[in-house]
Amino acid sequence: MDCILFLMIIMMAISVTAVTNLPQDVGDDDPERFLSLMARAEVRLSDLTDIEDDSLVFMTDVIAYSVSHECSVNDYLKDMLDASFGEHRYLLEYEYGGISKIVGEDAGYFRYQSSTELPVSIGGKLSLVLGTI
Repeated sequence: MDCILFLMIIMMAISVTAVTNLPQDVGDDDPERFLSLMARAEVRLSDLTDIEDDSLVFMTDVIAYSVSHECSVNDYLKDMLDASFGEHRYLLEYEYGGISKIVGEDAGYFRYQSSTELPVSIGGKLSLVLGTI
C-alpha cells in the first residue's frame, strides 16, 4: 500500500512539473512590443559589421548601416525573430534612404502587424514594418 501511495505522489509531482514547464506559445509576443524593444537595444558595432570598433550603438543605427553595406545584421535579426515568433511566422521590412530590405517570408496573411519610424544617429529615419502570423 505504501508503494502505491508513493508512486501516486511521484506521478502527481511529474505531471505538475510537466504542465508548469510547457514552452510559451511562440505567437504570444506582439510585433509592436518587439519593435519597441529593438529600438532600445544596443549592440557592439564590431559584432555585426566589419568595422573594428567595440563601441555600443543602437540596433537601429546598425540596421540603417546594413542597408548600404554588407554585414551580418539580417542573420542576427532572423535569429531574434525566429526566437520570438517561430520560423516562417513573420516578415520584417525595413527601409532607410530609399533602399528597403526584407527579413523573413511573405506568408500573405499576417494576424498582427506593426510599423514605426525611428531616428538614426547619422541622420534620417529608419522605417520598420513587422507582420506576424
